[in-house]
Amino acid sequence: MKLKQQIKLGSIIAIVTLSLSACSWLKQPPAPVESTYPDANVPSNGPGSSQSGGYDTNPSSNTDYPAPTTNYPSRSGGSYTPSNAPVDPNATYHTVVSGDTLFNISKRYGVSQSNILAWNNMSDNTVKLGQKLRVKANGSTTTSTPTTGTTPTSNPAPQTSTVSGINWVKPTQGSVITRFTTANKGVEISGNMGQPVVAAAAGKVVYSGSGLKGYGNLVIIQHNQTYLSAYAHNKTIIVKEGQTVKQGQKIAEMGNSDADRVKLHFEIRKQGQPVDPTQFIKL
Repeated sequence: MKLKQQIKLGSIIAIVTLSLSACSWLKQPPAPVESTYPDANVPSNGPGSSQSGGYDTNPSSNTDYPAPTTNYPSRSGGSYTPSNAPVDPNATYHTVVSGDTLFNISKRYGVSQSNILAWNNMSDNTVKLGQKLRVKANGSTTTSTPTTGTTPTSNPAPQTSTVSGINWVKPTQGSVITRFTTANKGVEISGNMGQPVVAAAAGKVVYSGSGLKGYGNLVIIQHNQTYLSAYAHNKTIIVKEGQTVKQGQKIAEMGNSDADRVKLHFEIRKQGQPVDPTQFIKL
């Protein structure tokens, strides 16, 4: 009887011991869980890590950011600060200071970069500290493209006159050096070798050549059944027989063929008879 009581007491003690052990196991904290995202409170084992995981957990330390700057990186690895110093817009020269570029110099003086390049014989936009640049054209504030030669002037329009239903015009430029006579049969006009000779009136070329003695290179134009005009002593004949020409059209170049000097011998004939050209044209 005594032995049974001892066995029963031992069993009770064992059950109580197991119960206490189970309760102690249930109260243990859960195992830590690794996060795939960095957190300010999760340690990191990476390079440069600390107990705060490499992040500053003090929010006040990240609220102050540096003020923006107008410095720009340069090719040499330094920095560039544009110069916006005021300048005298009426100055003729500018001395390059730190931060100057051809662009901001041109803007401050109100001139183009191409002008500054030209005024200073520069091949590119590079400027050097202390360099003296011309920023105004010689004698003026603007540039103009130089011109060569003289501006060609047009000859005044030839004066025309209408006689016998035909519009007449002076056959070439120059002064009359020989007046009309029955022996001369026309007038002679001075001029320069090769200057244009034009048709005094519209018509058809009925002769172009040098077969008539005393006339040299000769052109004869028939205007209608009544009137002809003749142009002698030419250097070169441009038109051909049978060709129709307009009033003022170039027919030859003045010369001295079969003559003692450069001149145009000009005749107007009415029904084959020479008449004074000054009755038809103001020469």
